[in-house]
Amino acid sequence: MAARVLVDLGADLFRVRLQVMGLISGRPTVTPPTRPGPPVDTGRLFPPSGSPPDCPYCRASLAASAGTRLMDLVDEASGVSHAFVVVYCSSCGASLAFNPTT
Repeated sequence: MAARVLVDLGADLFRVRLQVMGLISGRPTVTPPTRPGPPVDTGRLFPPSGSPPDCPYCRASLAASAGTRLMDLVDEASGVSHAFVVVYCSSCGASLAFNPTT
């Protein structure tokens, strides 16, 4: 939440991180050079992909980044295996849903 506020105020999170790390370490802070690359959209931390639905964490289009994985967990007490499917975003790795396969 704090990062979103800083971005909305026009802060470059890379520069903020460097400044904070310098303050924590006790070393003098030097204004770091501006990072090369495209300008940062200061309206949102992660702008929408333009092709919904989007991942709620990284805003990647789930049409291209959604993945599934079948997993088995064994209950150590009973030895019973439980199969389930994990739906996740392959861009950021966030798990979006867990569904039993029974």
